[in-house]
Amino acid sequence: MLRLLRFLHGSVRFRIEGRFPERFINIALRNGVALWDTRREGDYLYSTMYMRDYPVCRGLSRRCRCRLRIVSRRGLPVVLRRYRGRVGLLIGAGVFAAVVFVMSLFIWNVEIHGLDTVSESVMRETLRKEGVYVGAFKPSLDSLTAARRVMLDLPEVGWMAVNVQGSCADVEVKEEAPAPKVEDITSPANIKASCDGTVVRMNVSRGDAYTTEGSGVVEGQLLVSGVVADKLGGVSLVHADAEIIARTKHSAVFTLKKKESLLLPTGEYTERVRGNILGAECPLSFSAVDSPHFAVRRYRESLLIADRTLPVSIVRERVIAFCDTTIKRKNNSVKELLSVRSLLYTCFALQDCTVESCDTKLSQDKGSYTLKADYTCLEDIALLSPIGTDENTDTRIVREIETESPD
Repeated sequence: MLRLLRFLHGSVRFRIEGRFPERFINIALRNGVALWDTRREGDYLYSTMYMRDYPVCRGLSRRCRCRLRIVSRRGLPVVLRRYRGRVGLLIGAGVFAAVVFVMSLFIWNVEIHGLDTVSESVMRETLRKEGVYVGAFKPSLDSLTAARRVMLDLPEVGWMAVNVQGSCADVEVKEEAPAPKVEDITSPANIKASCDGTVVRMNVSRGDAYTTEGSGVVEGQLLVSGVVADKLGGVSLVHADAEIIARTKHSAVFTLKKKESLLLPTGEYTERVRGNILGAECPLSFSAVDSPHFAVRRYRESLLIADRTLPVSIVRERVIAFCDTTIKRKNNSVKELLSVRSLLYTCFALQDCTVESCDTKLSQDKGSYTLKADYTCLEDIALLSPIGTDENTDTRIVREIETESPD
C-alpha cells in the first residue's frame, strides 16, 4: 500500500552535496518532510522524498549550505508528464479502466459443486430463473434469496449457498438424502394376487394361507388373510406377510412397418461461428444448409486465465442437413430389430421377474411385421391389500371364522 501511495504522488531520488548533509536531514524531518531510503554512497548522501516536498527542501538546503542534485524521478506524475502529448493513449487507458470497472459489476462465471443426481443443465436453468447466470448484474443479485428459491424449486436439494467472489459465482450444493422407505407392519392387511398364475412356492410369515402350492390363482384372489382366529375362538387382525412365488404368463406385441419415412443425414453440413460476451451472442459468420430439416451441434471454447473462465467464448455450430427418406425393411433386419425390442421389454418391463422361457411368433401382412412374444416367468405375486378397502370380502371372512369357531 505504501508503494502504491508513493507511486501515485511521485518521488524524487536526490543527492546532497555540502559539508553538513546530516544537518539538512535533521531540519527536513523537523519540518515534516518524509525521507526514506537514506544512505551514504562514496562522498555523498542519497535520499528519497515526495515530489511535492522537493521545492520546499531546496530552500532548507541553502540554510545548511548544501546543494541538492536530482538523480531520478519516479511515479505517476512523471509518466503523465512524459506522455502528455499523446492524448489518444491517455483516452485509451481511461476507456480500458472504465470497461474493466463496468465488467466487474457483472457475473463472469458460474461454477457448481456438489451435484450428484441433479443434472447440471437443470441446475443452471433453475439458477438462471432466479437471476444467477453469466452476465447477471451483481448489485441487483440477492444470493441468499436465490439459494432459497432454488431449494424450493428443486426438492432434491437439501442445502445450497451462492457465494459471489469477485466476478465468479460459486454455487455449493448438498443434495438431500432420500428418506428410507419404512414398511408399515402395524396396520392390518391381506395379501392378494397381483396377477394370474400357478403358485410354485409359499413362505408365509404372518397370517392364514388361503391357497396351497400348485394351485392356480387369479388376479385379486385372496392368498393370505390378515384375519386370524386363535384356538379359543378369538379373532385378531394382523399385517399379513408372505412371499408367494408363482409361474406367470406375460404377452407383448411388437410391430414394424415394411415401409417407413425417416429423417436421415445427407452428409451435407456447414459451420457457423458466434462470439459470446457476458452471455450475449453475436454471429461472426452466416451460413445455412439447403434443407428444411437440420440439426445443430454446438461447441463452446472459453477463454481461461489462471484456471478462471472468462465471460468471453467462441461458439462453433455445425449445422447438419437431414432429408425425409422412405426405407424398405428386409426380413433379416426386421427380425433383428424386433428381437432387440423384445430384449428391451424383458430388461425393463420384466426386470422384477425371472424369465424361464420366451415363445415368439413372427407374422406379416400388407404393411407391417408383427412379433408376438409369450413369456413364462417366476415372480412374487404377493400384493398387500389393507383391510377395509374391500369391506365385503373382509366381512365374509370374519363371519366364516366366527361360524367355524366353537362356542
